[in-house]
Amino acid sequence: MVLGAGGAARAVVYAGLTELGARVTVAARRAEQGEALAADLRAVGPVEVVGLGDTDAIREAALIVNATPLGMGDGRMPVDAAALHAGHIVYDLVYRPAVTPLLAAAAACGATPIGGLPMLLGQAAASYRQWTGRDFPLDTTRRAALAALGR
Repeated sequence: MVLGAGGAARAVVYAGLTELGARVTVAARRAEQGEALAADLRAVGPVEVVGLGDTDAIREAALIVNATPLGMGDGRMPVDAAALHAGHIVYDLVYRPAVTPLLAAAAACGATPIGGLPMLLGQAAASYRQWTGRDFPLDTTRRAALAALGR
């Protein structure tokens, strides 16, 4: 399940379809935006659209990826915490704060929480390699990012 229907969500849905061969559910605040994303990617694989408040669909998901800005310093949750359970893997693309409300709720119910810093660093590494032809100083950058984020 991908929460959101913007650019980051589009990339996650595409990766889920092509890299994982998964059936992907998009949970969108605006149905028309979710349907537009699904229409663009249904030729690649199965994409379903539900509302962001569809707790039944959230409960059924194995992997939940938050691709909304909710939780980025605003204290908001993109989904009802009661829909989360220990069987979930919850990946929040938000990297600041390090522990978003979604990740805290996931950890509290025994789910596996994953923050957005690895994706941010992965994007930086890919861009750096493309532009310079050199390997990215990942360990140094990770330490600097963790220090900047207060971890």
